[in-house]
Amino acid sequence: MTSVANCRKLQSEFINKLRRAVRSETAESLAVHQIGGNMKKIMQGNEAVARGAWEAGVKVACAYPGTPSSEILLELAQYKEIYTEWSPNEKVAVEVAAGAAVAGARAMACMKHVGMNVASDPFMTPTRS
Repeated sequence: MTSVANCRKLQSEFINKLRRAVRSETAESLAVHQIGGNMKKIMQGNEAVARGAWEAGVKVACAYPGTPSSEILLELAQYKEIYTEWSPNEKVAVEVAAGAAVAGARAMACMKHVGMNVASDPFMTPTRS
């Protein structure tokens, strides 16, 4: 079978599995495909963000809970090498992540877009030490 025919066959199988998953409303059943020796996994957006953070070497992750970003920290908590923490507000999440970064750890803060207003306070309030 040629590589083009093989790709079309894999594409057809993938589309059929995707249609079945959509009908049954469970994307988790689509787990893993092997294409050209590499494993591919279908993920939701927040799961992909968490996986990318883990692969990038994030060691500290803080978040303020709020849909649609709450699932990112829940996914990150599954990686034992990442310290995760819920923060009382967006400002605290950014401050904890900034503190970890200053200490040399790769860090991230997660929040929904409207939380950036509160989270920007540490950057807008100049301080002298």
